[in-house]
Amino acid sequence: MFRVFIISILVFGGIGIIQVFTNFAFVGIPQMPFQVTPFGEAFFSAEPPAFAETMMIIFVFSLLMGLVAWFTSKFKLGKTTYFGIGVLVCIMVSILWVGYHSIVYGNSEAKLISTFMFSFVGSLITLLLGSFIPWYTFHFFNNLFFHLGSSATF
Repeated sequence: MFRVFIISILVFGGIGIIQVFTNFAFVGIPQMPFQVTPFGEAFFSAEPPAFAETMMIIFVFSLLMGLVAWFTSKFKLGKTTYFGIGVLVCIMVSILWVGYHSIVYGNSEAKLISTFMFSFVGSLITLLLGSFIPWYTFHFFNNLFFHLGSSATF
């Protein structure tokens, strides 16, 4: 678990640093006022949503993938079918993620599509690696570096 976390920090932290300089982010985060230091503001813009949202979706993803595992095991359908249905679960979870984020980004189709792609990539990484840690790290660094990139002047 520790190695997965370190590798995820290196990969998604690197992607996050690139997005600071290129203004590329999957989707932005709404700005909330904080009465703390600029570092605290950046951290608090990233951390509460990253953990809470990722764990909420991971709960649904885990339930659905548990049903898929039971179904493919009971009928002896094999790993190919398991991962094939798993990709469909990734799409379903991504649609749920978009539905949740339509509260904030409901007036922007581009942000909703970006949110769908972000969720699909995150859930696919979770499916293929069998761990939620890379998706959580991806979510945290996306939010953190988006905030840093949007508030910094280079």
